[in-house]
Amino acid sequence: MTDGAWAGRILLDDAAGLFVGVGGETPLHAHHSFKIVVPLEGRVRVASAVRGPLRGGGLGTVRVVHPNEPHAVDARDSRVALVFVEPQSVLGRCLAVQEQRTSGAWARAEADALIDLFTEWLGISVVRYRRWRQLRYAMRDLAAGTNVTDTAHAQGFADTAHLCRTFVGMMGITPGVFARMSLAPAVPSDATEQIRSML
Repeated sequence: MTDGAWAGRILLDDAAGLFVGVGGETPLHAHHSFKIVVPLEGRVRVASAVRGPLRGGGLGTVRVVHPNEPHAVDARDSRVALVFVEPQSVLGRCLAVQEQRTSGAWARAEADALIDLFTEWLGISVVRYRRWRQLRYAMRDLAAGTNVTDTAHAQGFADTAHLCRTFVGMMGITPGVFARMSLAPAVPSDATEQIRSML
């Protein structure tokens, strides 16, 4: 594994777990739970020792690893969500039935249902989560002085108009307004002291 890999947030309860963050690479391993792999940014590969490379589900992204199935994950330089579901839980039994019924070929509606699980846990859809992360990176670039056009291209927006629409839709201001706000000089120290003395 590489340094800095698998850094993110983990949520756990009795029947399931969710990891969202920066991916990495794992050797062949197995665990007693379903693992649902949802790439958020970049390319993620999952290979089963039994079934070979796992292809995406109905959305072209979801991969389901079976309980106790030896597998390896390569999510280097990517962001990924991993949902772990205990096979004895109600959701785990539903997943088992679905896997048997479809032989692992998930229809779009069924893959959407898995995405809804992600939405319920994180409180935001995968698409909006990906867009929010993209916007946060754009904010960082703009705050550092990168112009709007270069920021749009660097962060994967189709063009400047796409970045502007996303910015207004999620922040209520344009990237230009944000850049002016973020580049404003800090409050002078004497003014800071005056504010403190008034509190």
